[in-house]
Amino acid sequence: MARSPVLTNKANTALIVIDVQERLLPVIHNNEQLVENCVKLIKGFKALNLPVFVTEQYPEGIGKTVEPIREVLEDVEVKEKMTFSCIGIEGFIRELRKANIHYTVLCGIETHVCLWQSAMDLKNAGFNVIVAGDCVSSRKAEDRETALDRMIMNGVDVASTEMVLFELLETSEGEEFKQILSIIK
Repeated sequence: MARSPVLTNKANTALIVIDVQERLLPVIHNNEQLVENCVKLIKGFKALNLPVFVTEQYPEGIGKTVEPIREVLEDVEVKEKMTFSCIGIEGFIRELRKANIHYTVLCGIETHVCLWQSAMDLKNAGFNVIVAGDCVSSRKAEDRETALDRMIMNGVDVASTEMVLFELLETSEGEEFKQILSIIK
């Protein structure tokens, strides 16, 4: 039986880590949990050999991606941007399409600015967009909640780190399951 098209899959899903940067993170609501869950998500995607993209908004002013995330990125190229939406990065959509990506999982900050605009633009470009709700935040909790509500009203799925990783796994058989289990524990 065919799986639901709502579920992500390993064949065409990518993670986009948006703007988890040094000078912005300290003022973000619930920032420690956000970083912890982003790291789990990145490790999970890497364990499954799935593409990970990382953006930085104006790094000269806001700083680089925070160290705990940089440590797990290894060879991932960071894409700098000035636009709030990640589709403002020249060639970004083309790169996703070339990799046959249909599902984009988003995490990072701020939910009501860069994530909101990226989610809407990616959806408009024809991608299925999933926001990892436990991996996003804003300076104010109210802005995060408002943005997530608005995303849902506009057809974006919100899931948790574990939901995303277990959807991608599909089964508890094999070495990948053991790897993911060790990441989320």
